[in-house]
Amino acid sequence: MPALLKVLLKVLLTVFLMLTSCNALAASRPKIDVVTLNNGDRLTCEILGLNRGKLSVKPSGMGTVDIEWNRISRLESSFWYLLQLNTGVLVYGQMPDSEQDHTLLVVFKDKITEVKVWEVVEITAIRYNWTDKFSLSLALGFNATRSSGVSQFNVDASTAYQGRIHSGSLSWDSMVTHQSNDDATERHNVALQYQRLVSGDWWGYLTAQGDSNEEMGLKLRILGGAGLGYYLKKTNTTQFAVGGGLNTTREWASSEEVIESNLEGKIYLEYSIFIFDTPETDLTISLAGMPSITHTPRFRYDINAAITQEIFKDFFVTLKYFENYDSDPPPGANIQTDRGVVFQIGWSK
Repeated sequence: MPALLKVLLKVLLTVFLMLTSCNALAASRPKIDVVTLNNGDRLTCEILGLNRGKLSVKPSGMGTVDIEWNRISRLESSFWYLLQLNTGVLVYGQMPDSEQDHTLLVVFKDKITEVKVWEVVEITAIRYNWTDKFSLSLALGFNATRSSGVSQFNVDASTAYQGRIHSGSLSWDSMVTHQSNDDATERHNVALQYQRLVSGDWWGYLTAQGDSNEEMGLKLRILGGAGLGYYLKKTNTTQFAVGGGLNTTREWASSEEVIESNLEGKIYLEYSIFIFDTPETDLTISLAGMPSITHTPRFRYDINAAITQEIFKDFFVTLKYFENYDSDPPPGANIQTDRGVVFQIGWSK
């Protein structure tokens, strides 16, 4: 196994053990919030937050429970929350009982804001265990074709942090392809990203990334970037985001002692749909174009599409398509376009 993979596995294992041990030891706040459903049922719990159309709560003596947002009538909590509306407006405060169906009251000092349940697309809890702000995901895939003697192994792993206005993620994906009577080829990517909410629909980001792809002649590419993103649409079932920025890269060719630096622009689109009827399904499509500024007319683009379906709680299957294009790849490249379809089984928490 390449040294890079060993290091990344150790890092992800350390993060996993740290988070799981902290979750076991951390003392949660009192579970005195109240969730009222459309049918009149009331659930006493700890409200963790709303994301992607699901309200996460933690009843006493139970693990985390996800409730579809369209089943919620009212919320009541004396703790502090940040609510994002479908107009992009942010509302901060406590949530006393509104005593009106499908209506929430948000109180901050002397200001009382009344919002309708269907206007709310995201809720972030301000006072709760810091470990609850992290999520983990791991997915593995393997396929082999006897007639061609080709076998392929792939792994995706990620951990993400979601705070009130700050968020971040660390992700890693690798693919190793073996073919009879030929050396194995590898492609790896590790990415670290930080985002900060600027206003309701605007955010800024910083990213650092490392890539290698033997087929495209890339021994290593180190990338640093910054930019802005904007939600054209954000509801409980759909997100459509656009953004742009600048990247600076440094590349090492795999076949020759060639090192090249580059400044490039970045424009991207991302569209997601969430289907909450059992089994839950997510579909995400993203496109990023990166025209070179210092080495025109070089142009790169990445296309990623993934459909994920829950098979039972915390476990899922994913079908992914990826396509990477470079109009002027490093010396020694066998192809300009690398594309593939990947099937994975995974776990998330």
